[in-house]
Amino acid sequence: MRGMEAGCDNVTLDILHHLPLPAKEELMMPVIRIPDSLYDRLQKLAVPFQDTPASVIERLLDAFDGKESHNDLKSKLRPTGGDPPVNHDYDEQNSEDRVVPSWSGFHLVNVGEGPCRNWDDAVRYGFLAAGCGSIFAKALGRLYLGSKVFAYMRGLGYVGYGEVVREACPVEEFTPVGYDRPLLELPLIAEEMGHDLGNPEECEHVVGVKWHTTFPREEAKKFIGIFSNRNIVCRLRDQRTLDYLRRVFNVTESTQTQPGSREESTEPKESLEMNRYTGRMYYDEDGYTQHGAGSAVTDARILPTRIAIDWIEGGYAGGLIATSEDGARYVGSYLYKASPEHGTTELHLLREKDGTVVLSGHWIEENPGDEGSGQWFFRLNQ
Repeated sequence: MRGMEAGCDNVTLDILHHLPLPAKEELMMPVIRIPDSLYDRLQKLAVPFQDTPASVIERLLDAFDGKESHNDLKSKLRPTGGDPPVNHDYDEQNSEDRVVPSWSGFHLVNVGEGPCRNWDDAVRYGFLAAGCGSIFAKALGRLYLGSKVFAYMRGLGYVGYGEVVREACPVEEFTPVGYDRPLLELPLIAEEMGHDLGNPEECEHVVGVKWHTTFPREEAKKFIGIFSNRNIVCRLRDQRTLDYLRRVFNVTESTQTQPGSREESTEPKESLEMNRYTGRMYYDEDGYTQHGAGSAVTDARILPTRIAIDWIEGGYAGGLIATSEDGARYVGSYLYKASPEHGTTELHLLREKDGTVVLSGHWIEENPGDEGSGQWFFRLNQ
């Protein structure tokens, strides 16, 4: 038996010696061992007598990056049905034999680019997107109002920091803050972003984002060993990466999660719709009790743990996010799109007998050279 084994080894070496270079390289490729359960899932996505595990994985990565057009993906990504494999545990550290650091409160969100989505569009209109498969789109559902997100472009680095101001919805339902038309009616670089409208399993989904700091893809921020993850949404825990991102994106106390915010949204979608309001915003000089002119509140979500309000003031779109520990006092921040004005606010909530919600409190402007403070009020109805 030993002689036979030695002979076999010699034959193998002789064959390798005479193989053409491409075939030799293929045989010498690194071996990746995966559980049988993952192999079975890959096998379900394969085209019989055509695919290899490597070609299926390559298609999944192309889909993740948005490098193929959606028509190509529909015909190639899942020829036999079923969802593409994805890590449902979106913590970046999930090994049972290592200590997992406490969560920082920040999320990593992967930014894919291609015919279906584009980073320049996301910056211009304030959103992040995912789609071309229900699992990819549903990943955005892990983000909630007030989530702090760092946008990451695979192979390049981190390109944006902001907070979620609208939870995930189909792209056809999304209107950017400060615009009077839906996103799909606005000029877009990603020409196929409107694919599969009306199909919640395949269409693009977006979350609205208030960007604090962004960089062009050519100036993406990274260092050797910076943390990254292939999941669409992932909790950030790596301290070295967090310290670096806080510095290069100028993450200040006013842009971090306020005390009392929760790690995950436990409010069902129905609750968000039931607690949706519109109304008016007034400054102290407007005399809101006399129903002065004020400014139009276009959308407001009032929940016991957090509020999010959008309004139009003098042609500028404003918005605030605040959180609460007791459902009565809310602390947060505000800004105006296309304007340097931004600051912090504290509001107190009262409910009138007819269901009207009144939020009253103060604002503190933090824009250098334009510092100030004052009182404001929001009168909201469903």
